[in-house]
Amino acid sequence: MDYKSQPSAPFDKTQNDYPFNNDQRDFWEAIAIYKSGTSPEKADWPNGIGLRSGAAQNFIINLALGLNASSRSNIPVPTKSPWTVNIGEQLAGYIASHYKTDSVKSNDPQRTHDLLEKSNLTRVWQNWESMEDGSPSWKTNSLYLNGRLKRCTAGRRDFDINIDDRFKIDIDNVFCRKPF
Repeated sequence: MDYKSQPSAPFDKTQNDYPFNNDQRDFWEAIAIYKSGTSPEKADWPNGIGLRSGAAQNFIINLALGLNASSRSNIPVPTKSPWTVNIGEQLAGYIASHYKTDSVKSNDPQRTHDLLEKSNLTRVWQNWESMEDGSPSWKTNSLYLNGRLKRCTAGRRDFDINIDDRFKIDIDNVFCRKPF
Protein backbone atom coordinates (compact mmCIF):
# COMPACT_ATOMS: atom_id res chain seq x y z
CA MET A 1 0.00 0.00 0.00
CA ASP A 2 1.40 3.38 -0.94
CA TYR A 3 0.08 5.73 1.72
CA LYS A 4 1.11 8.72 -0.39
CA SER A 5 -1.51 7.82 -3.02
CA GLN A 6 -4.63 9.31 -1.54
CA PRO A 7 -7.68 10.57 -3.43
CA SER A 8 -6.78 13.84 -5.05
CA ALA A 9 -7.78 17.27 -3.96
CA PRO A 10 -6.11 20.42 -5.16
CA PHE A 11 -3.67 22.25 -2.95
CA ASP A 12 -5.50 25.55 -3.33
CA LYS A 13 -8.10 27.04 -1.04
CA THR A 14 -11.09 26.67 -3.41
CA GLN A 15 -12.39 23.24 -2.39
CA ASN A 16 -16.10 23.70 -3.04
CA ASP A 17 -16.34 21.22 -5.92
CA TYR A 18 -13.94 18.61 -4.59
CA PRO A 19 -14.75 15.53 -2.51
CA PHE A 20 -12.15 16.28 0.15
CA ASN A 21 -11.07 19.50 1.81
CA ASN A 22 -7.40 19.80 2.78
CA ASP A 23 -7.94 18.46 6.33
CA GLN A 24 -9.85 15.45 5.00
CA ARG A 25 -7.19 14.77 2.36
CA ASP A 26 -4.48 14.90 5.00
CA PHE A 27 -6.49 12.61 7.30
CA TRP A 28 -6.86 10.13 4.43
CA GLU A 29 -3.06 10.05 4.18
CA ALA A 30 -2.74 9.69 7.97
CA ILE A 31 -5.10 6.69 7.85
CA ALA A 32 -3.04 5.13 5.06
CA ILE A 33 0.16 5.61 7.09
CA TYR A 34 -1.53 4.08 10.14
CA LYS A 35 -2.97 1.12 8.18
CA SER A 36 0.39 0.44 6.51
CA GLY A 37 2.07 0.08 9.92
CA THR A 38 4.58 2.79 9.10
CA SER A 39 5.89 4.95 11.92
CA PRO A 40 4.48 8.41 11.09
CA GLU A 41 7.81 10.16 11.73
CA LYS A 42 9.61 7.74 9.39
CA ALA A 43 7.07 7.84 6.57
CA ASP A 44 8.25 8.66 3.07
CA TRP A 45 6.97 12.06 2.06
CA PRO A 46 6.40 13.46 -1.42
CA ASN A 47 9.59 14.94 -2.83
CA GLY A 48 9.79 18.34 -4.42
CA ILE A 49 9.61 21.94 -3.46
CA GLY A 50 6.12 23.15 -2.62
CA LEU A 51 4.45 19.73 -2.49
CA ARG A 52 3.80 19.90 1.23
CA SER A 53 4.61 22.39 3.94
CA GLY A 54 6.25 21.32 7.19
CA ALA A 55 3.04 22.32 9.00
CA ALA A 56 0.94 20.00 6.81
CA GLN A 57 3.39 17.16 7.36
CA ASN A 58 3.32 17.77 11.12
CA PHE A 59 -0.51 17.73 10.99
CA ILE A 60 -0.53 14.35 9.20
CA ILE A 61 1.95 12.94 11.71
CA ASN A 62 -0.19 14.06 14.66
CA LEU A 63 -3.35 12.57 13.12
CA ALA A 64 -1.54 9.27 12.50
CA LEU A 65 -0.18 9.25 16.06
CA GLY A 66 -3.73 9.76 17.34
CA LEU A 67 -4.86 6.78 15.25
CA ASN A 68 -2.15 4.71 16.92
CA ALA A 69 -3.37 5.60 20.43
CA SER A 70 -5.29 2.81 22.16
CA SER A 71 -7.20 5.21 24.43
CA ARG A 72 -7.65 8.90 25.25
CA SER A 73 -5.28 8.45 28.16
CA ASN A 74 -2.46 7.60 25.71
CA ILE A 75 -2.67 11.11 24.23
CA PRO A 76 -0.40 12.96 23.79
CA VAL A 77 1.69 10.42 21.91
CA PRO A 78 5.27 11.71 21.90
CA THR A 79 6.94 12.41 18.56
CA LYS A 80 10.53 12.91 17.48
CA SER A 81 12.13 16.23 16.61
CA PRO A 82 11.62 18.26 14.45
CA TRP A 83 7.92 17.39 14.72
CA THR A 84 5.81 18.91 17.48
CA VAL A 85 2.97 17.32 19.41
CA ASN A 86 -0.50 18.77 18.90
CA ILE A 87 -2.91 17.22 21.40
CA GLY A 88 -5.99 18.54 19.59
CA GLU A 89 -4.97 16.94 16.29
CA GLN A 90 -3.98 13.64 17.90
CA LEU A 91 -7.26 13.53 19.81
CA ALA A 92 -9.23 14.24 16.61
CA GLY A 93 -7.55 11.29 14.90
CA TYR A 94 -8.29 9.05 17.86
CA ILE A 95 -11.96 10.08 18.21
CA ALA A 96 -12.65 9.88 14.46
CA SER A 97 -11.41 6.28 14.45
CA HIS A 98 -13.34 5.42 17.64
CA TYR A 99 -16.56 7.23 16.71
CA LYS A 100 -18.69 4.27 17.84
CA THR A 101 -17.38 4.41 21.42
CA ASP A 102 -16.06 7.97 21.89
CA SER A 103 -17.02 11.50 20.94
CA VAL A 104 -15.75 15.02 21.32
CA LYS A 105 -16.29 16.46 24.80
CA SER A 106 -16.85 20.07 25.80
CA ASN A 107 -13.43 20.32 27.48
CA ASP A 108 -11.51 18.91 24.48
CA PRO A 109 -9.21 21.38 22.66
CA GLN A 110 -10.88 23.70 20.15
CA ARG A 111 -8.73 22.20 17.38
CA THR A 112 -10.34 18.80 18.08
CA HIS A 113 -13.83 20.35 17.85
CA ASP A 114 -12.94 22.06 14.56
CA LEU A 115 -11.54 18.93 12.94
CA LEU A 116 -14.42 16.70 14.00
CA GLU A 117 -17.29 19.14 13.57
CA LYS A 118 -16.22 21.40 10.69
CA SER A 119 -13.92 19.12 8.69
CA ASN A 120 -15.90 16.00 9.70
CA LEU A 121 -12.92 13.63 9.84
CA THR A 122 -15.23 10.86 11.04
CA ARG A 123 -16.79 10.65 7.55
CA VAL A 124 -13.33 10.09 6.07
CA TRP A 125 -12.73 7.23 8.54
CA GLN A 126 -16.16 5.76 7.73
CA ASN A 127 -15.44 6.03 4.01
CA TRP A 128 -12.17 4.13 4.53
CA GLU A 129 -14.04 1.46 6.51
CA SER A 130 -16.57 1.09 3.69
CA MET A 131 -13.75 0.69 1.22
CA GLU A 132 -12.05 -1.98 3.34
CA ASP A 133 -15.10 -4.09 4.04
CA GLY A 134 -16.77 -3.63 0.67
CA SER A 135 -19.84 -2.21 2.38
CA PRO A 136 -22.47 -0.50 0.26
CA SER A 137 -22.80 2.16 2.98
CA TRP A 138 -21.13 4.66 0.65
CA LYS A 139 -24.60 5.16 -0.83
CA THR A 140 -25.96 6.65 2.39
CA ASN A 141 -22.97 7.72 4.47
CA SER A 142 -19.89 8.73 2.55
CA LEU A 143 -18.05 11.33 0.58
CA TYR A 144 -19.95 10.19 -2.54
CA LEU A 145 -23.11 12.02 -1.54
CA ASN A 146 -24.37 15.09 -3.37
CA GLY A 147 -22.67 14.02 -6.60
CA ARG A 148 -19.22 15.07 -5.45
CA LEU A 149 -17.71 11.80 -6.71
CA LYS A 150 -19.27 9.55 -9.31
CA ARG A 151 -19.22 5.85 -8.48
CA CYS A 152 -18.25 3.54 -11.37
CA THR A 153 -19.95 0.20 -11.97
CA ALA A 154 -19.13 -2.93 -13.94
CA GLY A 155 -22.14 -5.20 -13.89
CA ARG A 156 -23.14 -5.67 -10.25
CA ARG A 157 -19.72 -4.59 -8.95
CA ASP A 158 -19.17 -0.96 -8.06
CA PHE A 159 -15.75 0.54 -7.65
CA ASP A 160 -13.89 3.80 -7.60
CA ILE A 161 -10.73 3.88 -9.65
CA ASN A 162 -9.33 6.54 -7.29
CA ILE A 163 -9.54 4.20 -4.32
CA ASP A 164 -10.01 0.63 -5.47
CA ASP A 165 -7.38 0.70 -8.19
CA ARG A 166 -4.78 1.70 -5.64
CA PHE A 167 -5.86 -0.42 -2.71
CA LYS A 168 -8.58 -3.00 -3.21
CA ILE A 169 -9.56 -3.89 -6.76
CA ASP A 170 -8.96 -7.45 -7.87
CA ILE A 171 -9.16 -7.52 -11.65
CA ASP A 172 -9.89 -11.25 -11.70
CA ASN A 173 -12.94 -10.75 -9.51
CA VAL A 174 -14.27 -7.88 -11.58
CA PHE A 175 -13.66 -8.98 -15.16
CA CYS A 176 -12.95 -12.72 -15.09
CA ARG A 177 -15.87 -14.09 -13.10
CA LYS A 178 -17.96 -16.83 -14.58
CA PRO A 179 -21.50 -15.66 -15.37
CA PHE A 180 -24.04 -16.15 -12.59
